[in-house]
Amino acid sequence: MRKFERLQSAYDREVNKNSSLSARIYEVCAEKDSLKGQVKDYERIKRAFGPEEVERAVEDAKLWEAAEKEQRDEVTNNRRTFQGAPS
Repeated sequence: MRKFERLQSAYDREVNKNSSLSARIYEVCAEKDSLKGQVKDYERIKRAFGPEEVERAVEDAKLWEAAEKEQRDEVTNNRRTFQGAPS
């Protein structure tokens, strides 16, 4: 009887794992569909404004984001330095 209980417990764990994996697959598929929609929108924008203009805008946005991040990091580092300074 004990062996049966161990096997039943192991089976139940596998069924639970299967259920968790199925849920994760559903989430990933939904995310994939969303990303496909974003890719289609990006392609529409490239057709409307021209690939060079869109690429230039994307690069400008990346540079802007990097500069903002650098400023935030600098403020954070200054706060840490100030908080750690002896009174």
